[in-house]
Amino acid sequence: MPPAALPPELPEAPPDAPAPLPLPFVAPPAAPLPLPPAPSPSSVSVSSPLHAAVHASNDARTICQGEATARRVARSRGAGSGVPRVLPRGNFATTMRRRHATALLFSAALLHAAGCAQEGFGQGPRAPQPGGSPHSARAEQQAPHGRGAGAQLPPLAAPLDDDHLGRPVSEVYDGDLAIFEDPARAEAMSIDRVMDVLDVRPGAIVADVGAGSGWFTVRAARRVGPSGKVLAVEINPAYLAHIEARARGERLANVVPVLGTTDDPRLARESVDVVVLLKTYHELQRPLTMARHLFAALRRGGRLAIIDRNGSGGDHGVDSATVVRELGSVGFVPAGEHDFVRSERVDYLLVFTRP
Repeated sequence: MPPAALPPELPEAPPDAPAPLPLPFVAPPAAPLPLPPAPSPSSVSVSSPLHAAVHASNDARTICQGEATARRVARSRGAGSGVPRVLPRGNFATTMRRRHATALLFSAALLHAAGCAQEGFGQGPRAPQPGGSPHSARAEQQAPHGRGAGAQLPPLAAPLDDDHLGRPVSEVYDGDLAIFEDPARAEAMSIDRVMDVLDVRPGAIVADVGAGSGWFTVRAARRVGPSGKVLAVEINPAYLAHIEARARGERLANVVPVLGTTDDPRLARESVDVVVLLKTYHELQRPLTMARHLFAALRRGGRLAIIDRNGSGGDHGVDSATVVRELGSVGFVPAGEHDFVRSERVDYLLVFTRP
């Protein structure tokens, strides 16, 4: 293969060639646009996008003016010297400056639009809502709108927490277990119908939280059969020992005692299909914390049942509306309310699902 041809050598410049053009002169930046006045500290600042837009516009303006000045200087110095009056193509730095200026202008436009949207340009005072206070509606109509006004945001509702429930809780029962063994209780509460509503079927994993004497535990254990399991959750070790002995006496090998705490049932994550709290919710010392643990323990689509009586929270009962509000705050979705369980000791059955 013949060797590649070498490029010809460049000729030397003639002695009378004109001197190369000097570096372009960049004019000092023009006076920046004035910034709009900042809002008062007492109002919520929503004009920061407008301030940023003006800064970006000033930067772009400086770059563009410097480029224009450099081109004018280069043309004027080339006139009458035999050099064409065309500024040579910009180098890499010039190209990048121009791109930077374009990006700044685009950012300024976006920031200006965001600032206008936040400050409500083009929007008049909102009509008062039905049922709202006439004083608040009048104050809103009189509030200034537009640039630099500063919108007053409505206060956020305080989230629920166990230390600010706004209701008392009942003392945990630790007395005689015989009160749970009324022979007429199963019929009065329609416990088989309760399990139908909750879809307790063979093979299901059920948690009886606050199991007490195990009255519901053993009935659920028979329903789920050998392929299922019932977790009897209690904070009283003596009650757990009673449940364990009862399960052995009734030959129910699918009952598993679990020693929990006042705010944690100690159930594995996403391991349970159904959770039942039978006359237990009003005794939860930290109901929201317990509810979060129950939410985590349920599988997606799992069901939570609250069977209780109406009350203030401190009288061994809690209103159903309070239960719905508290459980909804941790993510449970109401799925039904039933009163067929109504008897002298309970008033409602609330069903929730974990989405």
